[in-house]
Amino acid sequence: MILIQLKMTEKILHKWNIIRKFDMGSKYEAYLCENDDEEFRVLWWPDCYNEEANALFRKRIEKLAGLSNQFVAKVYNVAFDKINGHDIVISEYFNGEPIFQASRGLTLVQKIHLLVQTLRGLSFIHRNGLLHLNLKSDNVHVDLVKLQVKIIGWGLAISMDDVNLLKTNPAGTPFAMPYEIAFGRAKIIDARADLFLWAVLAYWIIGDKQPFPKRFLAKGNIEALRQIMKEEESPLPLKSVSKRLNDIILGMLNREPKLRPFKRADGIKAVLLREFPEVIKLQDDVIKMKLRS
Repeated sequence: MILIQLKMTEKILHKWNIIRKFDMGSKYEAYLCENDDEEFRVLWWPDCYNEEANALFRKRIEKLAGLSNQFVAKVYNVAFDKINGHDIVISEYFNGEPIFQASRGLTLVQKIHLLVQTLRGLSFIHRNGLLHLNLKSDNVHVDLVKLQVKIIGWGLAISMDDVNLLKTNPAGTPFAMPYEIAFGRAKIIDARADLFLWAVLAYWIIGDKQPFPKRFLAKGNIEALRQIMKEEESPLPLKSVSKRLNDIILGMLNREPKLRPFKRADGIKAVLLREFPEVIKLQDDVIKMKLRS
């Protein structure tokens, strides 16, 4: 274990010891840390800063701080590092695997169980006036022992009141980015953008393939991505699943938000629980485990 060597505000952060670097994408520095009481946290911050970005980042994190839900990683605090001139976030650490890797070998019912939990987390996020905007496998971790999901990775989260900022600054992972974000259609960006991302995740987990594979050719170039998106075809139906499940997933992948069949995560969740009643028992087991812990 290495004593943290970063130039931080010692009064707040001196007790944290680095365990390892934590992957939060190329735009963030993040470390899994432990203190003398054997508490684990993820400390993270953007890798570059300016005054305007710093103000927006703090506004975003302060909206997150203190929110608590069993399917969403908690942000405990945000501290300003005077030496380096930027904020540092202290977040919950969840010991799990990315959902795509974790779901390999699981039954369809177990996969739906994980996807329902993800919807529960999204519902909580949206009720608090936020969009996650980066719901991908690396940001949805699974504890395979408890079969429990936790949404992590708050780097792109934004208040629903600030979606106009996305008009000129598209945010997200290219292979999963909703059309309205890629093309800066800020007036129609709402919870359905996150539900599009959920549908990309669901298609990948259940079908073992990406719904929009040609997007990888853009290599992060937004103009190239937009051109591919203009020409791409709708994903093919998933094999060996019900028509209703295909209708939900493919419907939520529609390029036009107004044509997606659900506006809220709770709507999708309710239909999935009717289609897969076996999931209800699995969900109850997760809640009981949480109450006992």
